[in-house]
Amino acid sequence: RLLPAPRDGVGVVDTTGLSKTWIYRAIRELLNRDGRVLVLYTEADRYYPLNEDVAARLAAAADDDYSRLQACQDILTGERQPYHFVALHPSEVDDGRRRVLLASGAAKHERLFSLLEERDYDHVEILVPSGDTPRSQLARLAAHVAARDFHSCRIHQIAGGIPNEVLSAAKDCFEEFYALANSNFEVGLTGSKLDAVAFAAASTALKFSQVWYVKPDGYDIDRFTTGVGVTRL
Repeated sequence: RLLPAPRDGVGVVDTTGLSKTWIYRAIRELLNRDGRVLVLYTEADRYYPLNEDVAARLAAAADDDYSRLQACQDILTGERQPYHFVALHPSEVDDGRRRVLLASGAAKHERLFSLLEERDYDHVEILVPSGDTPRSQLARLAAHVAARDFHSCRIHQIAGGIPNEVLSAAKDCFEEFYALANSNFEVGLTGSKLDAVAFAAASTALKFSQVWYVKPDGYDIDRFTTGVGVTRL
């Protein structure tokens, strides 16, 4: 548990090396205690799968979504399955109400797909980056395949790497499905660390029925993010 806040102090969360579980819990607790938090986020120099690898496989694949997605499977290593599903809130799911999931789509989309396979949802909302990079294109492609395979799904394109965009989308989806339709509203931490930051902040104002961290069984260190990029506050 957190100690009482020092007078005029502000808690700092440096996301470097932290799992999304720790990021989510630390930000949520600091905001609940102090009403504010300072977050440090350092970009990697190279993210896997690499943009050039994704672009080459998408260009060489047949012109249908399933074939293009399948062409990228061999470069998505970095996480070992099976995935484990870690609940970050005490369960507040009412089995008599519809169950809605809000989650992030990413180039590494196996976490999202595994959560959809594990949990039974009546409707899914997926946030995907709107950028033109091959990784963003792959994230959108995976979301569209998930939407076709799922009976009720909607996709939202937002600017990647901007927590306020995620916050705004979370608020809109929450109001539509929880406040107006009285559905259970769950969140999946299946995207970036900055998405986890935004969802943690949103959880202090919105009533999430559950938040899921999708944890891999292990990591392939040869296909993990490398190098140091820009640090942002």
